[in-house]
Amino acid sequence: MADPLEADLAVVNTLDPSMRSYIQTGGRLLLLADHAEALKSGGVGFPELTLALKDHVYYMKGDWISCFSWIKRSGPFSELPGGPLVDRSPSCCQPRYVFEGISPWEYEAHVYAGVFIGWLIHPTVIVGERRYGKGKFIFSTFRVLAEPAQGDPAAIALLDALIQWGLK
Repeated sequence: MADPLEADLAVVNTLDPSMRSYIQTGGRLLLLADHAEALKSGGVGFPELTLALKDHVYYMKGDWISCFSWIKRSGPFSELPGGPLVDRSPSCCQPRYVFEGISPWEYEAHVYAGVFIGWLIHPTVIVGERRYGKGKFIFSTFRVLAEPAQGDPAAIALLDALIQWGLK
C-alpha cells in the first residue's frame, strides 16, 4: 500500500501526530471520523476540536426540543439532490458522532454540514474544514464507508463531494 501522505489527498479514519506536519507543510487530509478513536491524538494541532457520540450528548437526544441536520448544497455539494435539510436520502450513512469546538465565525466559510438543537443553540459539525499552515484538513462524520453505505448512491455522492472539496 502506498504512503497516504504522498497522495494529493490523504484519506484516513484516524489522525496521528505525523499528519500534523503533513498538513502544515501543504498537505490535504480528509478525516472520515466514524469511531471514537478518530481524534485520540488530541486533535493534531486542533486541540479545541472534539468528537462526541451524538446520542450520548444530553442536548443531542432531542427529547426536550426539536433538532435538525443541514448540509450546504453548494460548492462541492451542489450535485447532491434535495434542499438544505438532511433528508432520508443519506440515511445509510447517518453520523453517530459530531464535532464540537467549532467557533461560530467558522460556520459560514468552513462548515458544510451540521446539527442545530432547539432554538439554534449548541451547533455541532458533521462536515467541516480547518486550514493549518499551508494545508487543509477536512473532517466528516458521515459514515460513507460503513457497510450499509457501500454502493448506496447517496453515500457515493457524499464521498465524491468530500474528495472533490479536499482536492480543490
